[in-house]
Amino acid sequence: VVRLLSRPVTPTPHTASIAGSRPAAPLWRRLLGAQESGLLAVILVVMVGLTVFGHFTPKNIPKRDGAGQIVRDPDSNRVLTVEVNRFLELNNIVQITTQASFIAVMAVGMTAVIILAGVDLAGGSMSALAALLGAMALKQFVPDSSVWVSVPLAVVICCGVGGVLGLVNGSLIVGLKVHPFIITLGTMTIYRGLVVVISGAHAISQLPESLQKGFFKFEAAGVYPMLTGIMIGVAVIGALVLSRTVFGRRVYAIGGNETAAKYAGVPVGRVKVMCYGLVGMLTGLSACMYIGYY
Repeated sequence: VVRLLSRPVTPTPHTASIAGSRPAAPLWRRLLGAQESGLLAVILVVMVGLTVFGHFTPKNIPKRDGAGQIVRDPDSNRVLTVEVNRFLELNNIVQITTQASFIAVMAVGMTAVIILAGVDLAGGSMSALAALLGAMALKQFVPDSSVWVSVPLAVVICCGVGGVLGLVNGSLIVGLKVHPFIITLGTMTIYRGLVVVISGAHAISQLPESLQKGFFKFEAAGVYPMLTGIMIGVAVIGALVLSRTVFGRRVYAIGGNETAAKYAGVPVGRVKVMCYGLVGMLTGLSACMYIGYY
């Protein structure tokens, strides 16, 4: 979705005619013409099927008539309850988006790497190492702190660790001139090994309660919407960065033709390192969300 929304709106050399550049196609045509639109169509069909043919379950909310009066069963005088669709029920929707948010936040950074014609296999290992170090720091320094201390500290540590690990990946790729598949395959194993060695294969518990109930598992209307909100915010910012900034245009230029981008004055190496560092930071944010929720 981020990639679809961040595509260029100006004509490219491939769409320019001999007489001049044609106007850009409207957004709906570009969305329908993209190869990702098929996957989105399948998801929408599944959602519609679950909505239409899904089972209904009673919910403990009194049913009311048009005048606002509670409806009762005429035989037993029992208060009738409202039936809700299992799929469209608010708690189910938020639970689905919450489970997807950890991967979705990392996927925004991975989108930039894929547009860059790169790949990063170390995302899961970076997330695990960032979560481990963040949890250890919180338990050691602020075990009973308030939300104003625990949340900023967790975000800074997790995103900082993830950013450093991502910069290491990018620096090795650019410095050694080795394909990112090989580099990130190696660092994936290294980072995962560090997690096992540092933790001794034991879980880290007794984190500040404020980190969970005070922020990441803040309850509103019977659901925990914080992770869903973070996911949507990161996706919107990612789309804007890729479509409306110089950095985003450079990412597209390098992915389209790295040699041409280099001759056009684009700092290819620096953009690549920054891109992998961005992936690391978003991976760290996902790790922070994970330890804050679970």
